Amino acid sequence: MKSANIYDSEDYNRIALALAFMRQHHLNQPDLATVAQHLGLSEYHFQRLFTQWAGISPKRFLQYLTIEYARIKNQPNQKPARSDIRCGAVQSRTIARFVCKLGSNVPW
Repeated sequence: MKSANIYDSEDYNRIALALAFMRQHHLNQPDLATVAQHLGLSEYHFQRLFTQWAGISPKRFLQYLTIEYARIKNQPNQKPARSDIRCGAVQSRTIARFVCKLGSNVPW
């Protein structure tokens, strides 16, 4: 009897595409509908599938990507609001709010 290979799973491939899409477009802060549409899934199904496979919600994953990008792009003398603009965050305190929510230390 042949064992099922997790990497051949259609769901595995969908989540791999979702992760790649979100990494590529994190500066645009794609919403759930945009990513779900890219995969050809409903928002509900994508949310459930992503959370099942990744262990976190798509929104939380996007927040992590945004914070990581801010940390990489941030310069020591740069104010947080400037980092927000470069990271695609629309509101001036978005990055700081993400950091507080995720329990991280502010890198500046």
